Amino acid sequence: MVTSEDTTVEEEASASYTSIKEQVLLDKDGVKVTATGYSVNEYDEDQIEVTVENNTDKDLKIGSEKIVINGYMDWVFWGVDVAAGKKCNSCVTLSDDTTKIAGITNIGTVEFYFWAEEKDKDSYEDIFKDEYYKLETSQVGEEVDANTDKQEIYSADGIRITALGNETDEYGNTNLYFCMENNTGKNVYINLEDMSIDGLMFNAYVTLTVFDSRKGIGVITLYKDDLEESKIREIKNVEFKLEMEDTDTMDDILTTDVIKFPVE
Repeated sequence: MVTSEDTTVEEEASASYTSIKEQVLLDKDGVKVTATGYSVNEYDEDQIEVTVENNTDKDLKIGSEKIVINGYMDWVFWGVDVAAGKKCNSCVTLSDDTTKIAGITNIGTVEFYFWAEEKDKDSYEDIFKDEYYKLETSQVGEEVDANTDKQEIYSADGIRITALGNETDEYGNTNLYFCMENNTGKNVYINLEDMSIDGLMFNAYVTLTVFDSRKGIGVITLYKDDLEESKIREIKNVEFKLEMEDTDTMDDILTTDVIKFPVE
């Protein structure tokens, strides 16, 4: 039970006990977000419990679509609708997919980039955006990075990429996983270019944004129907390039040399 802002809220998280102190994550322009607890939901996903207050005279949408866990960009989109003068309780679920692929077993830091906009405005103009806050749990300093020993498949110009393996899902689609570390000094958006399988060009995509000095998990999905249409029966000798754009200006930053992805 929480009794004050200095009280520690303890819950079981994953295989360890993780706790946070109740703390204000955001207090700007009449919007306040307070972290009140740390828990695990029915799907075994870690989550931050929050109370969101709208102390303005406008109905608002409030959220954080950019969340960083232990230095890894997460696939989380969290947001709530809060009427003028009201508040609500919510949970920010820390994506099990990202943490699992990244090899994260204990969460030490969670970074938020908050935004707010008027709910009924067609223009979707932000009241504010990218309001930053870094939350530390009781596991801070104890984080384990399971990707440090993975096979490096590219390293140049502040970009380092390692292969995390591949798997075929229940639908017959094949997912290729990689980790990208960005030290370019810019926030980057990644596009997949010139992908081929055994020299045969193949259309595939990746959606990934990685902030400067952060890491991100990329997933390239090779759909079963597309593979069959291209008459590809076995996936081997996979090659591609990654094109990087500045997220602020959308200017091209660089395009990598050909990357050879090892398929097991």
